[in-house]
Amino acid sequence: MNNQCPGCGGLFEHTNGPVHDYMLSSAACWEYYGHILAREYQNPKLFKSSHRFTVDAYALQHPGPLDDRRAFQSVRIHFISLHLIFAYRKTHLDARNALKILSGQSFDPLPGRPLGFKITVKDIFESDSTLHEVEIEKWARCAYEGWSVLKPYAEDVIKKSELL
Repeated sequence: MNNQCPGCGGLFEHTNGPVHDYMLSSAACWEYYGHILAREYQNPKLFKSSHRFTVDAYALQHPGPLDDRRAFQSVRIHFISLHLIFAYRKTHLDARNALKILSGQSFDPLPGRPLGFKITVKDIFESDSTLHEVEIEKWARCAYEGWSVLKPYAEDVIKKSELL
């Protein structure tokens, strides 16, 4: 029996298990994410090229309750991370450094959430592992575009925080 993940909207077999403290996900979706992380941790090349995308995409696709400060801070800073990479062609290291700067700031609540995503962690898990880097970037772009309403906000934060 398939259950829909409350975060990304993906369909997963029902399973019991742990989930993130404030990101909304099914236990199966969280487990798939763990497998993707393990794949990257075991391969330094994949970790360097893909890990930033993986973490940002998962965070964007699994916002927590809209009234939870941790949840809306997470979505906003992970969106800004991808915005720096996609809109400004910054490196993954630049984006990671920006996250460190932004993590101490306060952010406005979210303006709602996307209803679903075309690519989820399940698609990444089931894809050909030799295409990991390509598929992870597609996933990150999908998550980023799902939250495109945040682009003006990201621009404002980037300028105010002098992240460029």
